[in-house]
Amino acid sequence: MSRYRQGLWAFAATSLFTGAALVACSSSTDGVTPETIAPATLESDAGDGTGTDGSVLVDAGTLKGGASINMYSQDTTSSLLAAFAVADPNVSQVSCALETFGSCKVRVCETYEAGTPPPVTTAPNAGVITVTGGLIPAAGITIAPTEANGAYTSHTGTGNWWVGAETLTISAAGGTVGAFTETIPAPNAQLNLATPVLSPSTILAIPRTADFPFSWDTGSVPASGSIQMTFGSSGSEVLLCEFSVASKTGTIPAAALAKMPKGAGYLTSAVTTTATSVHSEYAISLLAVSPLKANGIGLSAVPLDFE
Repeated sequence: MSRYRQGLWAFAATSLFTGAALVACSSSTDGVTPETIAPATLESDAGDGTGTDGSVLVDAGTLKGGASINMYSQDTTSSLLAAFAVADPNVSQVSCALETFGSCKVRVCETYEAGTPPPVTTAPNAGVITVTGGLIPAAGITIAPTEANGAYTSHTGTGNWWVGAETLTISAAGGTVGAFTETIPAPNAQLNLATPVLSPSTILAIPRTADFPFSWDTGSVPASGSIQMTFGSSGSEVLLCEFSVASKTGTIPAAALAKMPKGAGYLTSAVTTTATSVHSEYAISLLAVSPLKANGIGLSAVPLDFE
């Protein structure tokens, strides 16, 4: 059954979701590397009403399309992106097998073609989008659908847009999708990984026969958001884990690690908050992201060796 995923769009250095809808891309010098974020992805689930990452699903037939509005706050640069897509049964879809291990899910996906998508014409939009709150200037940050095909032009600014736990307000003036206003708490931007020591320049060996524990500090601001960790492999296996920032500790179960093939892999991570809603029959996903830091430096993709 194909449905719209609502909620978190997984982070990875390579695409976890193929085909299906638009892709918002961003690169970072501060450690957040959300190379592929798929808004309103059509995806098969296990039939239990949840996506392969546990997000809530809505029957595709009840919606006209979907969108993601994504905010990234980093030490030196921050950005705001939005992408809207119309539901199209002809796009490539992803069929995934899923196993759950506590706070982690192992997924193995296969892509199949449902047909040839029609040429892209004008993308739907919700008019000018404005984000306020946190450390954002009082006038707010705005983006508009000014690209040739009606897509949104992204905005990049300097410095952090929040510290953590502030209320971010996202307002849309209205277009194809009617006007709306939503709020989302900012994720913790001071979170620092305590153990183990991770570095983008050092390969981390991970035994597949033992639990993988880690811990973190939340700094001087209230705990807010979730830690999202994506373990990729040389094959099609992907391990997705989510932990509440407030818990300050997490464990990747050995049973989940055993599903990863032996050999090279990678880890990408971020601190996130999410919110979802439906407006004008479009599923709208809001995502705010800060880097997961180690020794005060944002982590980019960390190379792994699954032993």
